[in-house]
Amino acid sequence: MDGELVNILPFNQDNDVSGWEISNGARGINGVSRHIVYAGGQDKGSKKPKDTRTNEQKQTLETYVKFALLRHPQIQILGHSQAPGSGKTCPNFDVPKWLKKIGIADKNIYKS
Repeated sequence: MDGELVNILPFNQDNDVSGWEISNGARGINGVSRHIVYAGGQDKGSKKPKDTRTNEQKQTLETYVKFALLRHPQIQILGHSQAPGSGKTCPNFDVPKWLKKIGIADKNIYKS
């Protein structure tokens, strides 16, 4: 969990999510979203949801999010658990709070 960035699904940098770019991570918004995942999110012993991000992962996530905003300044960012009807706990940290902490503008933070 050294913070290495790995693209498991190829995508281009345009404003459209083409069929071959859809990762099917959040029903209802797959066709208009990109998905970012980090390795972890569970307590090793109990397997319960837990924020397990390393400092390196946090830095990579911050860099990735800020790069995406440079390319697409009107996007809104949300955690999987915020997606309408997701029923998920991941990414097991408070995404809006983290986004504010790293200086992301309110207009880019999804509000349910």
